[in-house]
Amino acid sequence: MRRFGTSLSGGLRPASYQLVPLTKLLLNQQQSVLICDGVGVGKTISAALALSYLTQASRRPGLVVCPPSLLEKWRAELRSKFLFTVIPVRSPEELSTADDEWNLTEGQPRRIYVMPSSLLMRSTPPSFSGPVVIDEIHHYRNPETRLWSSAKRLLESAPYRIGLSATPINNDLADLAAELSLLLRLNRYVADAIISDLWRPEFRELLYSVLTRFSKERLGIHFAARLIRDVHVEFPRQYGREVISAVKELRGRPVTESVFRDEITYFRLAASSPRAFAASIKVPTSRPGAKIDALRGVLQRHDREPILVFCEFEETARELSEFIADRPAFLMTGSVPVFEREIVLSRFREQTNGVLVMTSVGTEGLDLQFCSALVNFDLTWNPMILEQRVGRIDRIGQQKPSVYVYNIIVDGSIDERVMRVLGAKLGLLNGTMLEAASVLGHGPPTARLWDDATVSDEISRAEALATSLELSTGIIPEDYAVLDEIDAAYCDGDRLRDTAQEGRGISWLNGGEWSRRWSEGVAAMGAGLQTRIRRYS
Repeated sequence: MRRFGTSLSGGLRPASYQLVPLTKLLLNQQQSVLICDGVGVGKTISAALALSYLTQASRRPGLVVCPPSLLEKWRAELRSKFLFTVIPVRSPEELSTADDEWNLTEGQPRRIYVMPSSLLMRSTPPSFSGPVVIDEIHHYRNPETRLWSSAKRLLESAPYRIGLSATPINNDLADLAAELSLLLRLNRYVADAIISDLWRPEFRELLYSVLTRFSKERLGIHFAARLIRDVHVEFPRQYGREVISAVKELRGRPVTESVFRDEITYFRLAASSPRAFAASIKVPTSRPGAKIDALRGVLQRHDREPILVFCEFEETARELSEFIADRPAFLMTGSVPVFEREIVLSRFREQTNGVLVMTSVGTEGLDLQFCSALVNFDLTWNPMILEQRVGRIDRIGQQKPSVYVYNIIVDGSIDERVMRVLGAKLGLLNGTMLEAASVLGHGPPTARLWDDATVSDEISRAEALATSLELSTGIIPEDYAVLDEIDAAYCDGDRLRDTAQEGRGISWLNGGEWSRRWSEGVAAMGAGLQTRIRRYS
């Protein structure tokens, strides 16, 4: 039985672990599952396999809600690999038409509607009676937002609910609680209480029935070796004094949309780009060029191949795209309209030595494994963000044996300070996060781009995230043991549809002793979770 693999073309070949989310959904009494497998392991395929079965079982079309930049990717995957009829829903008018269609007719199991999350947020959520997939569900981690409340109304009528995220915990356990409150259709405060209660080691297994967490390392999938290079730069002491003085002066300004930024963001911008910092605060400062020089050196080492450069700020990204004049440079930020982003990516793919400069819009969903090098021009202490970035090139389909990751570290920046304090705790994602020794081995920085009040806030946030991630390492080991009990021949859309139509249940499990025990265990954990939900409700 095939547990995992890649096709001859380098793409993903469905494998037995990708049937585990559907199996849990059918066993756990919640009719929902959160797929939080690692970056690049194939969550889209797992969700599509589930849709193949669930649309046929419910005799209803399915719905995928995804970030706008991923709509075309979902449409292509569902059409080419699973032979769905895919209908994009991009406007309120198309949403109104779709709303009339999907609830008035049955017998459309091969139809999938794909809708950008931006439309969900600005429209009245439809009443949808088929299975729903929420991609990148960590964007819904704040219950105070309209996006979260819109998703909650959408999912109230959905019989099956699937969430996807490689990084379900971005800040602390409240993120996971908000996401599961949507999928399990719980009051947000009930979800907070349940997750806080169950995330202790002795109770956490009750959540295993609604989670999957497969990693490429544990699956044994071949990924490229990560060659991480830390490039330390220092800014002059005078620049550090100018930054702290300028930020302190800003504290006395009125809070208006045109000038207000929280202090941590200003300190980060100062470490990102002295030019962008001076332009933002509208106060002249010195503009040391050490960081640009470090990037120039990296680009020269990879002058004959495409390379990605990640920044935190649009101002910095625009500066870098102007700086790179001797080779094709492309810019991808939130200001680039969604419909233009695929054009930018297509042009970048056509170049043999192009440079793609991106902000956070490029950290999710993009398949850029034709590149084998990237630069974290702006570092972050958050290992989940780093993993998302590296996952653009270190994913199934990467043909090179190694990928290069360059971290440009500004000594004296907030992120460097947090890693000095919590480096060992934050080094949880092997091969991505800086090793503690690489940070701690440096002496006191020349310039300090933070003050005590602001950096203590970040250290508290980092500690909360590190604690949550420590608890989630090695999650659900039983799921790996059952993989040899799953018939991977069922990783086929048509075969799953036939199984659902004939009412044959979970036919892909071989019925042996271990698969029976595992199935009963998932069902028992689901029942235990349901008991807790009733108790808290």
